[in-house]
Amino acid sequence: MTNPEDRAGSHPSSIPLTVLYAEDDPSNVRLMEGILLRRPGIRLVVASNGGAALELAQKHQPDLVLLDRHLPDMTGDEVLKRLLSDPQTKQAAVVFLSADATADVPLPLLTAGARAYLTKPVYVAEVLSLLDEIAAKKATSAV
Repeated sequence: MTNPEDRAGSHPSSIPLTVLYAEDDPSNVRLMEGILLRRPGIRLVVASNGGAALELAQKHQPDLVLLDRHLPDMTGDEVLKRLLSDPQTKQAAVVFLSADATADVPLPLLTAGARAYLTKPVYVAEVLSLLDEIAAKKATSAV
């Protein structure tokens, strides 16, 4: 039996998305690459630290930034702050992906402007749903 989430065309829009993933663990990057293959039209840009994420965000203008909280050169919290304060990158939806599942962590980040806080290990359906929401919003704003 096929999973409906795996079918090409089952998502709300075929509008291409650019996703920036700030993650320093290569196994997590490979996992996300596999997940994103389930949605055609997604371009993945990977940064292994916060500084590179900020540079790549300015260069590629991502629709979505998937952000680890614990990067080697700065915290994800600081990356979020800088993304949202930069006119070139503030339009991107920023979603944290973190192994830190402490109950009091997400609220300050959501208050600061993050769109969501997902814990690792990631749930594939949750990531795909998020991509579909971002694609639908982009399709609506393009009309």
